[in-house]
Amino acid sequence: MSLAAYQEGQLAMLRNPGLAGDYSRGDFGHLADRLTALERERLQSQAQDAGMALSRKLHEGWRLTKLLTLLPRTFAAGDPDLLSRLVAEFWSAAPARSLYFEAEAIEFTHLVCRASPRGTLLHDLAVLEGALLSAAGGPHAGPRPTIVRLTRDPNDLIAGTTTAARSDEAFEASAWSDRDGVQLSVRRVRP
Repeated sequence: MSLAAYQEGQLAMLRNPGLAGDYSRGDFGHLADRLTALERERLQSQAQDAGMALSRKLHEGWRLTKLLTLLPRTFAAGDPDLLSRLVAEFWSAAPARSLYFEAEAIEFTHLVCRASPRGTLLHDLAVLEGALLSAAGGPHAGPRPTIVRLTRDPNDLIAGTTTAARSDEAFEASAWSDRDGVQLSVRRVRP
């Protein structure tokens, strides 16, 4: 079906500036056989249009705004260069699949956790914000709480206090949703 291939090509150009360059030269790669001559002509024209670069910037800006809005503490505490690299890595591996970005933000927190050492402020913030998003209705939400272990008191992290706990203590946080909103329960545990 050529319409599906045409739409796939449009989306690919939006996500990947390299493909837009290929399409502008008439190289449609694996889509070539699935496109009509008119569709190839239109994709080539769109790829050469300055509006495509603007559309790409708007799309990236919108996705970044969603991450910044949904993970404010993670982005406030993290190194901007590291987070920029992680965002680029994440987007290249996980293209947007929905207009609702809670699931994407939760997936991004997993990447941040893998890239930052356990016990660092960035790691704890990403774990906590991911758990809160998940409890608030993410892909794994349900009646059971999301339970995480942290090296800092989650109440302090939420309040913006970032003092690390003593080396002989840790915190277990349970986050869940109910009629009153997202709830958080915290208890001290021995590591």
